[in-house]
Amino acid sequence: PSNWKVDASASLQFGGPDRDMFRVTVFGENLTDERYFTGFTNSLVDFGTRNLPRQYGVELAVDF
Repeated sequence: PSNWKVDASASLQFGGPDRDMFRVTVFGENLTDERYFTGFTNSLVDFGTRNLPRQYGVELAVDF
């Protein structure tokens, strides 16, 4: 089976002489909250992990 992971982000830069001193970014990862198992199996043991659930946030940055 195939899995789709949808991520998105948008940034705004402003301030300073070049208008890029400050940056505000909003982001979202795994926006569809698709859950799946990644790993492998041998004859004795199953190894693997589940992917991360939906995540979102805001990032603030200053370049000086």
